[in-house]
Amino acid sequence: MKAVWLVLLLLCAGMGVAQAQPSWSELTPAQKQQFARYAQQWDQMSSERRSRLLENHQRWQQMSPEERSDARKKYAKFKSLEPEERKALRECYQRRKAGEKVDCPRKP
Repeated sequence: MKAVWLVLLLLCAGMGVAQAQPSWSELTPAQKQQFARYAQQWDQMSSERRSRLLENHQRWQQMSPEERSDARKKYAKFKSLEPEERKALRECYQRRKAGEKVDCPRKP
């Protein structure tokens, strides 16, 4: 029985280490500059949110200027939608992400 608890404890500890995201003081100077607006709240953010921000930042850095321009246009279009329309698109995106084949609503 002790062995089972020890294995579970080690597994949980390993998961925590794998999921841990850098604290504000551990970010590179370039990351601190990029995420300056989050400086006060960075260490209080969930590990998942910090992970998403870091992944999105890395993906953005790898985009070509054309891809960045397209992304900016799409984001501006998304922000111009009514809150209900944005919510419907988010829900549709989550369903697609989960593997469902759904047609998302489009604004004319």
